[in-house]
Amino acid sequence: MTAVTVIVTAVTMTVTVTVIVMTVLVLVVVQIWSCLDHGHYLRSTALYLLSQHLYKSIQLDVHAANAVSRFPLLARHATSITHFRSTILQVYYSLNVYLSS
Repeated sequence: MTAVTVIVTAVTMTVTVTVIVMTVLVLVVVQIWSCLDHGHYLRSTALYLLSQHLYKSIQLDVHAANAVSRFPLLARHATSITHFRSTILQVYYSLNVYLSS
């Protein structure tokens, strides 16, 4: 293998990984909504943390730097991810008050 082949292969793999991360992020957001609807708050919290990690990795990736601006769906999911935190905390506080009464 030449150096050019290695570089092209590395860039191709990086782009492929970025696409996979974006796909998983979209699927995780759907799963968070489902967990919240079914009352699985611990699982939704774990998925929320995973979505935060995935979204930050997209933002920090050099090859995916403009991914959020190029894919409006990712921007909408970023808004949903921010909303999940307040929703999960609101449910936690309401459950905590209910259980301590």
